[in-house]
Amino acid sequence: MNADRSTDRQQTIMTVENCKYVNWLEYPDYILMHRHENMAEITLITQGKGRYAVNNHMYDIQVGDVVLCGCNVVHDAFMQEREHYGTLTVSVSGLQMEGCPPGQFLQKDQVPVFHSPRQFPEIYSIMKKIREEFELGGPADQKSCDGMLGEVLRLVSQMTHDEEHPVRKVDSFCLEIEEYINVHYGEDLSLESVAKKFYVSAFHLSHLFKKETGYNFKQYLMRMRIGEAQKILSETDKRVIEIAQEVGYEDASYFSRAFQKETGMTPKEYRKYTSVM
Repeated sequence: MNADRSTDRQQTIMTVENCKYVNWLEYPDYILMHRHENMAEITLITQGKGRYAVNNHMYDIQVGDVVLCGCNVVHDAFMQEREHYGTLTVSVSGLQMEGCPPGQFLQKDQVPVFHSPRQFPEIYSIMKKIREEFELGGPADQKSCDGMLGEVLRLVSQMTHDEEHPVRKVDSFCLEIEEYINVHYGEDLSLESVAKKFYVSAFHLSHLFKKETGYNFKQYLMRMRIGEAQKILSETDKRVIEIAQEVGYEDASYFSRAFQKETGMTPKEYRKYTSVM
């Protein structure tokens, strides 16, 4: 289906923008840490196990789990050595859930990962049908997908209101640091400069960041930068040197090496691959 399908629809209407299955072991162009400005995602873990990061916090996941990512929520598929997983994801524009901010499935302090919820089989069944209809690509098929989306969202709302689901305990200071990095990742950041900004020692910041997010500072910053670079490469025709500078790398050659190390492709190879896909 065309990527610009939403241009002739009002964004206030809840609409299926994409629905795809991914086997992460066989998917060489998956995007590292990133966020979607105008889309929310419901992701089902359909095979395997591993780790998934949402809002800068890592969670263990396995078959039968559901992951909810609202608009502008940072997320990251984090592969473990010798472990991988398959996912079925539906992307939604115009999301509005009762009692939640626009574009969000949850309140800020709710855990976004649901382990084997009782609604999983029914959600999975409907999302498989959405995927089949979505791939047909016609206006009638879009209407059918959007209709089924309403039933998925009803089940998701039911799932999020189950009393036994825990609330995520967030260190407010660490959250402030994470949000700062998410805004300023394209600047000249280092552990020391951020620690100085928040009037703490680099040692304290490093320990807190790892404890709260599961990432070390350097790893988090790198995955954020490379993930954003992947999006720019696939969505624009900007030169590699421009993209490198935009995501925080002054040296384009160093950026290209870091990009290839993380994705298995050079930036130019990645752009060519995604354009063909």
